[in-house]
Amino acid sequence: MRRLLESPENADKSISGYLATSAIRIGDFDRLKEILNITLNNNSNPGASIAPSFRRLLHVAAEVGTLEMCTFLVNEAGFSASNFEEATVDSTSNGGVSAGCKETPLHCAARGNKAENLALLHEQAGGDLNVCEDSNSVMPLHVAVAANSLEVVTYLLSKGAITMSSVKFSSTPLHVAAEFNSVRCAEALLASNVLVDALRGERQRETPLHLASSQVNIKY
Repeated sequence: MRRLLESPENADKSISGYLATSAIRIGDFDRLKEILNITLNNNSNPGASIAPSFRRLLHVAAEVGTLEMCTFLVNEAGFSASNFEEATVDSTSNGGVSAGCKETPLHCAARGNKAENLALLHEQAGGDLNVCEDSNSVMPLHVAVAANSLEVVTYLLSKGAITMSSVKFSSTPLHVAAEFNSVRCAEALLASNVLVDALRGERQRETPLHLASSQVNIKY
């Protein structure tokens, strides 16, 4: 494996990214460390562009990996909790993030209901709980609600996460809860006294109640 990782074909770390992603997904922390240690010690072409598969390693670990993996990637491999990368097909299919939008590892931890990983990214790596790309208003709380990640929603609310949209007439987390039928998350939001009559849409303005009613979500 060392020869492969040190080969010219891995100049952009694409091979490393693929192998490390696989290690994260199967929970093999020792293999992940081996791959990263070899890759990061090989500075044969430091000016090369870095493949997306490598840049997204912390994103993947935040969503499906262990706290140990995230800690290693942040503290020893130098990955940033604030790094925006384009959302993958898996990300958009699970709601909360639209195709073409960019997300941080905090968004990914929110989607995977990984409260421990999110806490690490925020409390130790300095990740902003209310981070969103300038072109949209999707914060980690929106993503957690869309994925019905109650543990993460509870954590975010306990840390004072913003419950309104940062862009006028965009969805609030309560709109998302109604749209995705995330009943338990809606209950948590309501318990934190969120604004229930916020409007989204510049023309057909809708409150969360409009969305819940249109989907016959009578539990709201």
